[in-house]
Amino acid sequence: MFECGGIEVGINFSDKIADALSWMRFIKTWAMMARDGTTTMLPKSLQPEFVSATLFPPRPQSLIDIKTDVMKKGVISKIFVFNGFAIEALRAMYWDKENNIRPSRVETLSTFIISRYEAAVSKIPKPKKERVYTILHTVNLHPRMNPPLAENSFGNFLVYAGTQIPASSINGEASITSGLVKKIREGVKKMNKEYIRKLQMGEEDELSKIQQNSESIEKRGGEVIEFQVTSLSRFHFYEIDFGWGKPDWSSTGAWSFDKIIALFDTSDGDGIEAYVNLNEEDMAKFEADEMLRKFITPNYYSSRHNINSNL
Repeated sequence: MFECGGIEVGINFSDKIADALSWMRFIKTWAMMARDGTTTMLPKSLQPEFVSATLFPPRPQSLIDIKTDVMKKGVISKIFVFNGFAIEALRAMYWDKENNIRPSRVETLSTFIISRYEAAVSKIPKPKKERVYTILHTVNLHPRMNPPLAENSFGNFLVYAGTQIPASSINGEASITSGLVKKIREGVKKMNKEYIRKLQMGEEDELSKIQQNSESIEKRGGEVIEFQVTSLSRFHFYEIDFGWGKPDWSSTGAWSFDKIIALFDTSDGDGIEAYVNLNEEDMAKFEADEMLRKFITPNYYSSRHNINSNL
């Protein structure tokens, strides 16, 4: 409870139980029951169906060693806000003119943020060695199943779509000419019905191949930089109403994981808040990047801009 009378509702959940979409539907149902005073049994359409273990029998975790999942000290989490005009300008910049394909907001911002990170950290000369980026995007399988999962399906139906590309193809302008956006899109497209069938059968997935390639690069003395990107855009957090009105602001807490990018809608639904996690040294270089600063909206949330700078 705040001095003004406002209320904050905080929720902590484990992805071992369900993905963000499943939890979002749980929260919406909870809010509906609180708002409408529902005390009777929910209609069948709103009752959760726990089908994940049936569709995807438990098996050993993927071979890929997702280093971004390692908690680290000294990681800073900051919000960089891109308004609608900035996003459209960036989408135009990454437009695939050859195939006349306009990139999605997620493809655009993940490419831009990672390219500006590489531009910022590579300004200081480093020993010459092979440097490769592994970019992992979370992909929602709900609509990709055959048939698509029912809205009340509850569980974790997320997979990672992986893209590997040399650092030289990411730095600044190179991210445009190298077709990084296209490579990211192609990686996500591989998460199709055939991929899901193989996943259900327990066959080796694409991430295993990426992991093997990463190990080979590191054995040769190279460096693999891993980024994980997740998007909660279009999840309609601002439509949730427990009976006190819709929220003024919806966000995530700070994470102590390095090199994670999480995308959320702004309260007006037009822009995107990019939560970027980096170590202190890299964050200082990244947020000082002139090209980045041209596209972000400074002081959008004033005191909310730095949600935790001393994890």
